[in-house]
Parts: sequence; structure tokens; C-alpha cells
Amino acid sequence: MNKKKPKRTEFVIVWEFRVRSGKRREFERVYGPDGAWAELFRGGKGYIRTELLHDLETPRRYLTIDFWTSRQAYLRFKKNNRAEYQTIDAKCLSLTEDEVKIGEFYGIFKPKATAVASLKGLGHFFFAAFPALTCRAIRCRRFATGGRVLPTYRPRAEL
Repeated sequence: MNKKKPKRTEFVIVWEFRVRSGKRREFERVYGPDGAWAELFRGGKGYIRTELLHDLETPRRYLTIDFWTSRQAYLRFKKNNRAEYQTIDAKCLSLTEDEVKIGEFYGIFKPKATAVASLKGLGHFFFAAFPALTCRAIRCRRFATGGRVLPTYRPRAEL
């Protein structure tokens, strides 16, 4: 029996932020898909996109997801753009109370896509990478990402 290995695809870095009171709009502008970070990343070979997620139960909590073709592309970008990266990072210190790198992940696509795994605009594997984060757990009634509002999805247990 010849089993094919799942194909590794996009590499992502997930960050969690606690935004300072009164700084939400500026944070969203800087960290969003068209913000300063995404603009810097767009200059890097292998950059795909950035997504910003807002927690509806904890209004000052956000997640960013930066998509790259590979970890090597991301590391090469950071090495080649260290000064610019540090400059933006220093400017953004006043926007957040806390910043935690959740982790680095590769998406693994299986031949059969589920409704949760095929959510467009949220990354094909986000919920697969975070099984505890079902739609109910993060209250994803509606996500505004990249100017689009996605419809409500049922939690994984209800599918």
C-alpha cells in the first residue's frame, strides 16, 4: 500500500497582542493587511499575506497571522530587513501591553477539505492548527478580514 504524505504548504507565524486602551484603531491600521508590517513584508520574496483577527469577547485581544511560502523565506526576509523590522517594532511598542508569539506552523492539506478547513480568508488550516479554537471558542460570528465579512460558521462539533 503506497500512502502519500500530506503536502506541506504555507508557513505561518501567529502572534497574540493585547492592545493598550485607546489604541485599537491605530493598532488595526498598523497591523492590518494593508498596514506598516504588511507593507514591509510585501518587499520580501515568499510573502503571501497578513491577516488580523479581533477577539469579540476580549475587545483588546488580537491575533495576526503572517503567511509565507516557507520558513526559509521568512527567516531570509528577517535577516535582510533587520533594521526596518526593528524600526517598526520600536514604533509599535506604544500600541500594545503584551505581545506573545503563539508559534510557527505549516499548513497540511488533505485531499478531502472540510467546511472548517476550507474557510477562505482565515487560512486553510488555522482551525486545524488550533483544534481548541472552534468558532464557538473564539465567537466568530463575523470576521472582518481584508475588507470582507465572512458568514457565521458552526463550531466543529456541530458539523
